Amino acid sequence: MLELGIVPDFEVEPSLARPANERRRLEVVSILEQAVERAIAIDGAQRGSAQIVEPESGALRLIAAPGFSRAFRSFFDNVHDEVGASCGVAAADQRVVAVPDVTASPIFVGTPSLDVMLDDAARSSEAVEWLRFHCGAPLIDQPEAARFALMLAPATMPELDAFDAGTDAMPDRSATLILQVDELGAGAGPRLAGPGIADTTQLDVRGGPPRFWDLVRDNATRFPRGVDLLLASGRRLAALPRAVRVTEG
Repeated sequence: MLELGIVPDFEVEPSLARPANERRRLEVVSILEQAVERAIAIDGAQRGSAQIVEPESGALRLIAAPGFSRAFRSFFDNVHDEVGASCGVAAADQRVVAVPDVTASPIFVGTPSLDVMLDDAARSSEAVEWLRFHCGAPLIDQPEAARFALMLAPATMPELDAFDAGTDAMPDRSATLILQVDELGAGAGPRLAGPGIADTTQLDVRGGPPRFWDLVRDNATRFPRGVDLLLASGRRLAALPRAVRVTEG
C-alpha cells in the first residue's frame, strides 16, 4: 500500500475552485495525476490517490485515484471529516496514517466506508488477473454491461434496475448478481413463493442492500425480464430468481 501522507507546503489558490479558472484547475489536476502515477510506478503499488483541500469548505477533494473503482472515487470524492477516512484523520492530525488492515481499523470499522473499501478490494490486480486467466472474463465498470456481477459490499451496490434485465424476447440475456451478505437464515423473514418452492418458505437476509425486499418485489414485476440473485454467506447459499414472489413481510 502506498502512503503519500501530508504535504503541508503545497497550497492550491482559492480561485482554482471557481469555474472561471477551469483551465488552471485542470492543469493542477494533470500535474497531480502524473505525480501519483509516477509514485505508484516507483513503489510498485497497485493504486494510489491525491487530494487537495477545498479552501472554502475545508473538505478534501479527490483529484487523482488511478487503480480505484468508480464507486470508490464517487464515495470519497469529498471528505469532510475523519470518520471512515484515513485521509481525513491524516489531514486533521497533520501526520501520515497507515492502515494495514481496514477490517480491524477503528477508522473504518462500523462505517459505510468499510463496505466501499472491501468492494474495491475485489478489484485488486490479483483478483482481476485470476478471473481473466481462469475464466476469460472481461471486467467492466458499467453495471448495464455486466453478465455476472459480484457484490462484496451490497450496501453500496447500484440499484437492480441499473443492470441488464434482458428483453421480452431474450430474457436469458439478463445479468446474474452474486451478493455476499452477512447472514442467511431460514424460518424467519419474508415469506416467498414461486418456482422451486413447494409451497412457501421464509428467508432472513442480513447485510443486504437498503430496501432489499422492495428491490426483490420490483424485480419480479418485470418478469420475464429482470435479474437473478445469488446470496452467499459463509457456507450458505440462497437463490432468488426473478420469478420468486414476496408474498408476506
